[in-house]
Amino acid sequence: MLSCIVESPYLALKALEVYQNNIVSTSLFASF
Repeated sequence: MLSCIVESPYLALKALEVYQNNIVSTSLFASF
């Protein structure tokens, strides 16, 4: 249970980080 509480925010942050990186990559690619 504790590991689930610890891992969920971590996974959410990693997913958000990847999501933001994809947006940055897409916008950079679109600007060229």
